[in-house]
Amino acid sequence: MSKALSKAKKRAINRAYRATQKALAKARGRCTRCKRARAPKGKNTCDGCRAEFKADVSGRTNQARLDGRCTNCHKVPACPPSPHCAGCAEKKSKYNRQRRDKAKLKGKCSLCLRAPRDEEKVLCRKCAERENARNRRNRAQKACKAKEHSRIIIESTNPKQGNDHAESTEVPSQARNQSQSSQSQASCQSKGRTESQSQGQLGHRANVLGLHPERPQRPHLSEALATVAVFATTFGLLIAGMLR
Repeated sequence: MSKALSKAKKRAINRAYRATQKALAKARGRCTRCKRARAPKGKNTCDGCRAEFKADVSGRTNQARLDGRCTNCHKVPACPPSPHCAGCAEKKSKYNRQRRDKAKLKGKCSLCLRAPRDEEKVLCRKCAERENARNRRNRAQKACKAKEHSRIIIESTNPKQGNDHAESTEVPSQARNQSQSSQSQASCQSKGRTESQSQGQLGHRANVLGLHPERPQRPHLSEALATVAVFATTFGLLIAGMLR
């Protein structure tokens, strides 16, 4: 019992000593962790100590996530799909709810808890834009994953369809050339139809106006008689020569 009390007293003494050292460093404008470097304005720790602390916390959190433990206490197994255990999740939700309620009463953003929120909204402008961008990115990633999953299922169930799709993608130029040739033939046929229709319309207009198109002239009657006379004389001469 005396040993336990002595350990508790030692912890209390060490805690009080660290608190006094932090208070002195903060009063002097020094880092409350290393007590040597100057802290930036509005911060209690220097840049080096903050970066080291963030790296340490992220490393322990990643290791706990890989081991299946809670990312908050790093001891108890997590309750999926949440990365926290039941106790840490309850404590964190209660703490965040209290902070949001206080921010709402003060008219602050319920996410960053510092900037004033927009009218008739819960978040400030920066937090709202950041949340909207994150939601759009998550939706795009989910759509890509769903598309890839459906493609894998289709290929596994029906491999012929995948091969047909590959063959169809290999020969797009042939289909394009065939479509172009069919379009050119259709345009030529349409041109011929338009020309014939225009000629028929012109002939109809000429008939209506009394203007007949040029027709081949028939041979005159005198020319026909002359040709018949020449033919008769030659035929008579031939017969006379045969009778002699």
